[in-house]
Amino acid sequence: MLSRAGDRLSLRWQLLRTRPVEFPVAADPETLRQEELIKAWALRYLAAPHPQLGRSGAVCPFVKPSIELDRFMVSFQPTSAHSSYRELRAVVLAAAHWFVRHQPREEPKSTFASMLLAFPGLTPDQYGWLDRAHEQLKVHLVDKLEVMSTPFHPESVKPSATNPSFAVFRGPHALIAMRHLDVRDIRFLEWNERGFRRYHARFAPRFARGEVSDEFGDVSRFETACRRFGLPQRAAG
Repeated sequence: MLSRAGDRLSLRWQLLRTRPVEFPVAADPETLRQEELIKAWALRYLAAPHPQLGRSGAVCPFVKPSIELDRFMVSFQPTSAHSSYRELRAVVLAAAHWFVRHQPREEPKSTFASMLLAFPGLTPDQYGWLDRAHEQLKVHLVDKLEVMSTPFHPESVKPSATNPSFAVFRGPHALIAMRHLDVRDIRFLEWNERGFRRYHARFAPRFARGEVSDEFGDVSRFETACRRFGLPQRAAG
C-alpha cells in the first residue's frame, strides 16, 4: 500500500511529467470481438433509459451519437495482477492527452467523441483503483484538458446523481470512460470551484446568449455557481 505522502508525491510528479503516447488500434480478432462486446453493452445500457435512473433519457446521452458518428473508441490496456496503481494512473493521464490531441473538439463530429479505456487484466481487488484514479484525476482532467471521466466496473457502488440508491456505474467490464466537457456537465461541477472555473470559461457565452435550456435546472445551477464562486454570469469580452 502506498503511503499517503508517497502517493501525493507520485501524483504530482505524474501530473507534471505526463506526455501523450500512442494508443495503437488493435486488429487481432479476439480483441476486436471484445471491443464489439463492450460497444454492445454501451448501446444496450449506457445509451438506453433505465427505470432506476431517476430521470428520463439515456444513462449517458453521449454514447449513441458517439457511436453513430464513428467517434467511439475502445482501447485495451495490458494491466494484470502484477501491475501497480501508479502504472494504471499513468495510463489514464496519457490517454487523456492522447484523446484531446486525436479527437479535438473543434473538428467536425468530434464534439461527441468518447474513449473507453478497458482493463481486462484487473482482478476484483484492483477494481477500486479505477475509482481512486478517477477521484484523484477528475478535476485535473477538466481543468487542464476539458475532459470528463467516469469509472465503471463490476463492483462499483458509486450512485446515480439522480437516484442515490442506484449504482449506475456498475457494469460487466473494468473501464474508464472519457469525453469532452459538455454544457450539461454543470450538475457535476457546480460545487467544485476549480472545475467550474474551467466550465465557466468554456460555456458562459452560451448562457449569456440564452442558448442553454433550463428544463433540468442547468441555468439556475450556473447562476448559483457563479454567485458561489464570485464569477460573472456573462463572460468578459
